[in-house]
Amino acid sequence: MKFTAMKLTTFFLLLLVLPITSTAQRSKNRTAYSKQDFTPELTTYDQQLFSLNYNSMLYWYRTAQEIDSLYQMERLKVTYYAKITGIQAASYETLAEIYKNKQSIEKAIASEKDNEIGQLKKRNRRLIISNTALTLGITGLAFSTIYFAIL
Repeated sequence: MKFTAMKLTTFFLLLLVLPITSTAQRSKNRTAYSKQDFTPELTTYDQQLFSLNYNSMLYWYRTAQEIDSLYQMERLKVTYYAKITGIQAASYETLAEIYKNKQSIEKAIASEKDNEIGQLKKRNRRLIISNTALTLGITGLAFSTIYFAIL
């Protein structure tokens, strides 16, 4: 908001300075200004200068409006992104940095998860082997006990 106000203030200061610079040009009027009820006739040069200053002022005013509207749209995008994701950021640069951090965190979590999955698979294999050995051993022991008990 401060930046927009500063831009508009600068623009209006430039608008104030623009007529001063155009009046600083030497007039080439054909008639003296000392007559009472006289509106001086502008020469072709003065008319062109006035037209140039006016068109320049309109151009910069329109340009400032377009830049301001683009800035406001960017601010809205950042605001809506913050509302949707819950990430508070002041600019796209901050959002890009947050996104990079998020990607690196997700990559680290994925690699850690892969390591944990590998370790769990190893432990699972050991457990399967030990359970199979215990089952076969206990079954064999039970049969041998029954065999010797009957005979």
